[in-house]
Amino acid sequence: QLIGEYEDEGAIFECPRRQLVCGETVDGDTTDAAIFEENRCFLDLPSGGGVWYELSGESSTVTLSTCPNSTGFDTQIRVFKKGTTTSCVEANDDLGSQLCSSVTFDAEPTETYEIHVVGYEPEPGQFKLSTLCV
Repeated sequence: QLIGEYEDEGAIFECPRRQLVCGETVDGDTTDAAIFEENRCFLDLPSGGGVWYELSGESSTVTLSTCPNSTGFDTQIRVFKKGTTTSCVEANDDLGSQLCSSVTFDAEPTETYEIHVVGYEPEPGQFKLSTLCV
């Protein structure tokens, strides 16, 4: 389900985004995705276009991951509290020596989180993003 198509006033970056559901794995593709450079969220690394997701209403420890990486696409994950580019919650580029990313954070039930999955360098690619809540 896409939400926020250019009309979500509280969104950091006005673009289509998909609502994430705990326990679900979604397919993603950064081909033709817009580049967002306002805040790299602890990662001072080059990146290309990215895909936006949202997660809300969770009161749990959330892990978002593009591991294992079956496509070979080198991802970065950035998590923000909705509405501000300065509220970076967590970010990751490369889990150990793998070209995949994984972040874990404690979600607050009253917050909405905007998740940005991008590729390292400007190359586009495909990935799988899993959402685990415990």
